[in-house]
Amino acid sequence: MRNSAFIATALVASLAACSSLFGSDSSPTTKTSYVGTSSMGPTEVAQLLRNNGYSDISNLHKNGADWIGSAVNQSGKPVAFDVDQNGVVHSK
Repeated sequence: MRNSAFIATALVASLAACSSLFGSDSSPTTKTSYVGTSSMGPTEVAQLLRNNGYSDISNLHKNGADWIGSAVNQSGKPVAFDVDQNGVVHSK
């Protein structure tokens, strides 16, 4: 009787080890250091804009996955901008 209990315990432990080795999710996971602007807050987006030469940033808010607002460009002209989910600034 003790032998069958030992065998049953060993079998359960073996099955648990197999499931952790192979996992239930068969899709590969790819990690990247870029998180995209949709997960950035206004402070990070404003810093991205300043790094691209914009100043006097105002009306900064999300529009879907993009950030939009107003700023002054490198030439000193006021512009409306859109920062897409890839971090590319489009001024209008």
